[in-house]
Amino acid sequence: MDFTILLQAKRGARPSLASSPFEAPAAGTAPPCVAQLYRDCVNGVIEQRVTACQFLESMVEMAQQYVSNRELWALYYRTPPVGSSPPAITVGSTCTNTMSVTPPSPSKFSPLATPM
Repeated sequence: MDFTILLQAKRGARPSLASSPFEAPAAGTAPPCVAQLYRDCVNGVIEQRVTACQFLESMVEMAQQYVSNRELWALYYRTPPVGSSPPAITVGSTCTNTMSVTPPSPSKFSPLATPM
């Protein structure tokens, strides 16, 4: 990783993402919902960043928007694919607050593993 990127991030700089509204899509830019999610993910205040669950829910919403209007989303492609249609996508379920995670068992490389 480039050292200057780390220094800039430490000073509060965040990468940007060009976007354009759905009313006037421009090739090579991101739809507004994608740009907003990106900004939410790289927020300089860690506590204001989206959670994994919020990220998943946003992705599902975007997938539903994409499925309902692929032609509009295709206008955001930097170079629209010639003679092809946008890829098919299947919209899945959303995240819930009742998710559980089972931690992996310690391996021989883990600091929690017992000595041999």
